[in-house]
Amino acid sequence: MTAGERRLLEFLGGRLEAMLHRPDQWGPPLVVEQLVFQLLEMRALVLDPAAAVNQKHRIIRSFVRFMKESVPDATPEPLAVQLERQGRGAEFANILRKFVGRELIEATGEKLQAAAGLDQQEQPGDPALDRAERLLELFEGKAKARMRRAAPPRVDPVDLGSRKS
Repeated sequence: MTAGERRLLEFLGGRLEAMLHRPDQWGPPLVVEQLVFQLLEMRALVLDPAAAVNQKHRIIRSFVRFMKESVPDATPEPLAVQLERQGRGAEFANILRKFVGRELIEATGEKLQAAAGLDQQEQPGDPALDRAERLLELFEGKAKARMRRAAPPRVDPVDLGSRKS
């Protein structure tokens, strides 16, 4: 993975995180939903250009499967439209966040499996294995940062000692 690819992945990850954290700042739910799909597609293209071109609708198919599991009576309509019609518009960000999390985990798992399955006799410096390891490091760093932000602030006790006058 080149430095440019890594920066682009970090940008895409940051943008996804920002949109899912405060979707109302990015536009109406339907627009946010479309932007999230585009960011996921761009991310897939950076990670594996050949697979992204050959599997143009993979993310949408994955989303349709997710919808069938997550939203009762799911229809082919966009998530935002369905939730609004069901009076569940407030759940939009949470459901979309779950999908993106699942998609990132699945995409990473597929990349690691592909890298591991290429050759049972990998040599040190194998490009596919190196790329998978760098991806794993990137996601581990993002997960740790997310956990730090979610944790309550740590306050260390201060020992004032006993004051004798």
